[in-house]
Amino acid sequence: HADREVFLSILLTVKNMVIGVETVSIGAINSCFVAAREIFKGAMLANADAIILCHNHPSGGLAPSDEDIRFTEKITKAGELMGIRLMDHLIVSHQGYRSISHKQS
Repeated sequence: HADREVFLSILLTVKNMVIGVETVSIGAINSCFVAAREIFKGAMLANADAIILCHNHPSGGLAPSDEDIRFTEKITKAGELMGIRLMDHLIVSHQGYRSISHKQS
């Protein structure tokens, strides 16, 4: 129900148990700046094996933007280099949620 975009990272163990939920960034009504280093900083400090990214669309739409898809691909590749898996990237709104998989691009 936020009136601006909020970007979260859910930190997971090797057995996919949640070990933390971190607010990575809070943005404007239609965008949110997120640096890859901020996502992986929390994951590394928590010794997470994997992450799930999540952000809202205050407009209510669930369709991923081109930037959402490019960003997901970028984070997937960065995570592979560091040995931290990106399990999923979710968009949430009052309409529900939608998974952005790097395979959907």
